[in-house]
Amino acid sequence: MSLSPGRSSFDVFEVFTPGTQARLNYVPRLSVEGRITQALQTPGKQVIVYGESGSGKSTLLLKKLEELYTEHITTRCSSTTTFEELLLDGFDQLDQYYTDTSSNSSGRSRSLTADFLRIQATIGSSTSGSQTASRIVPPQLTAHRLGQFMGELGLCWVIEDFHKPDESEKTQMNQTLKIFSDLASEFRRVKIVAIGATETAREVVEYEPEMANRVDEILVPLLDDDELRMLLENGQRLMNVDFTSLVDSFVQYATGMASVCHQLGLNACLEKDVITPAQRTVRFVETDLRPIAKRYLNDCSDTLKKTFDMALHRERKRKYDNCRLILMAIASGQLVGMHNYEILDQIRKIHHDYPSGNLTNYLNELMSDKRGAMLRHSSDGRFRFIDPLHHVYAQITLIEEPVSDFELDFSPSPLSADYLAQVLRTGVIHPIGESGFLESRWGVNMTDGAQRTGPINGRTVGPTSHE
Repeated sequence: MSLSPGRSSFDVFEVFTPGTQARLNYVPRLSVEGRITQALQTPGKQVIVYGESGSGKSTLLLKKLEELYTEHITTRCSSTTTFEELLLDGFDQLDQYYTDTSSNSSGRSRSLTADFLRIQATIGSSTSGSQTASRIVPPQLTAHRLGQFMGELGLCWVIEDFHKPDESEKTQMNQTLKIFSDLASEFRRVKIVAIGATETAREVVEYEPEMANRVDEILVPLLDDDELRMLLENGQRLMNVDFTSLVDSFVQYATGMASVCHQLGLNACLEKDVITPAQRTVRFVETDLRPIAKRYLNDCSDTLKKTFDMALHRERKRKYDNCRLILMAIASGQLVGMHNYEILDQIRKIHHDYPSGNLTNYLNELMSDKRGAMLRHSSDGRFRFIDPLHHVYAQITLIEEPVSDFELDFSPSPLSADYLAQVLRTGVIHPIGESGFLESRWGVNMTDGAQRTGPINGRTVGPTSHE
């Protein structure tokens, strides 16, 4: 890396980037990079990049695209994105190439340029009163024509979060993959890369069997401990800080998520007011964990409240408060999460006849946008919180300080900051009553039950409001 400590040509927000792709502080992942490079270089090969949220999918892909493509376009999906909106977004982003008449050096086909301008002129909008304009896709704008427009420019089309749209919309994308693959005989570099935060590639795009040899499915796993340490070491060197004594704590807490390590590194620097590379090395000690934890809580409190409100909302009263029971059960274990049978075992310590079907249904809900995507299903089969901070908050709020619906208070307290600091320090979620910070208020034996195999502590969680 050419930049050196002491220079002010970059700042801490470019070094630790929890919300954007890492550029300056990029950690090479050679095994995955090789597969992405090969897929991008192979004409006709369409690419599906998948893996857990926070695994660095977008960062990896951006790095390779910048090496192999002069330019690319990116479309981002939401749960309401339609296939027509995908086509329009891709088309709109081509405007800068086909309407720029200042130079003909790009070698654009005159007929394609004319077609592009004609289609652009026919795209209209209809409004009704104060309603938002609804744009209409003209018949001439097909996936094949869009592929030709992109192919003429040698562009790669990246579609992020493609796991989010409805299945009916994704079905139309299956044929689009085939169309772009066929176009490679005329335009060698045209390509679609679909990215999804999923456990399997088929959850991103369920393509036809005939496309099996034309699609490369690339899993981007969570970072291993050495890669997370490299991320933190790079950041320390760039910012001229030394939090070596905190690195193991950060790595354990991050559970493989680069975004969490970036956030902790950023918070550490901000806590010491290190915005640009320090002239003299700024050193951290273990007691700095508490203010870093407090800053982490303060930054996330509003988002946490909204997410938990969505997860715990009950449209009508049922026999079981399913989402609350599931979150409490998972919060009673370690950061790595629990298998389905372990969650069921914990819940049945309170409700002996709790149906396994309820657990399956509501686990799926808690992984959906409807419930704030609170949980994720890891490749090892465990269910865990999407972010370690959610786990800590669930334990403190749902178990230590149980409250009724719509009365959740997520204002960071000394208890929360102290407990999170201890979790950071030890990498362990302590059973209620076992740590010096949490004490059971329910008068039940929270450590009852035999020790489970692995990191899961077998214990009973307290009662919850249910019918």
